[in-house]
Amino acid sequence: MLLRRLTFIVSHLVQLLKQITVAMLLGSGFGFAQADLPAPHCQKNLDVAVSLYNSGDNSAAEIKLNQLKERCAHWPQIHHNLGVLAAQEQQWESAVAYFEQAIQASPTTAHSLNHLRSVYQHQATQAFQTVLGHKSVGNAPELRMQNSASHALSEQTTTISQTELHDIVTVEYELYDWWQAAASKQTEAWLSHYAFGYPPMENNDAARVEWQQVERDIAFTQNDTVVVLQYEVMAEQKLTMLFMRVQNNRWKIYRETQF
Repeated sequence: MLLRRLTFIVSHLVQLLKQITVAMLLGSGFGFAQADLPAPHCQKNLDVAVSLYNSGDNSAAEIKLNQLKERCAHWPQIHHNLGVLAAQEQQWESAVAYFEQAIQASPTTAHSLNHLRSVYQHQATQAFQTVLGHKSVGNAPELRMQNSASHALSEQTTTISQTELHDIVTVEYELYDWWQAAASKQTEAWLSHYAFGYPPMENNDAARVEWQQVERDIAFTQNDTVVVLQYEVMAEQKLTMLFMRVQNNRWKIYRETQF
């Protein structure tokens, strides 16, 4: 009788351990810390997600990638691919965030760097067309997913150089977004345009002056951008000089002077 009872208890313990193991693998809320999945598991499921995307099943691909992003966070391709899906839905801020996560996971991912730059340029085009009152915002950038073999390839690819960001469109977009954030009192978004640790100057003029009324002169040095803004507020001429430098693949203001 005692032996039968012990056998029953052991059997139930084995079943419970099996359930806990499955729950940990599926993230089913048993409260256990979720460890990183083994590389072969990440690789296999990453390639499954890319195959789903290539077959036109974007929804299934997104579900698979979202299942992987926490426990395969060290795989930049997963964040990159979520960025591609977000961009296809025109969720540009999410796309930027995913591409930046891919770059953080592996700074040598030139593919993600180039995609991030393409999204910035498309956002700039959208912003300017909207300001001009045009309905057409141009074609969305062509973005591609990465499979498990893409990481090795990207390690051998030259990363995007700082000089590749030395173009008017990229700087103009950052300036436009900075001005709009100041005008709408979006403090967090406004501060994101400044270099870390730099105390920005309060900008009350943005709420009074439309961006298209601001004259802009942009000049590039080897590492920096010098921007001169001229506009009028209540019959008073204003002039602001900005010095910008690339940080985390974006132009950031590190010095601001008003005259």
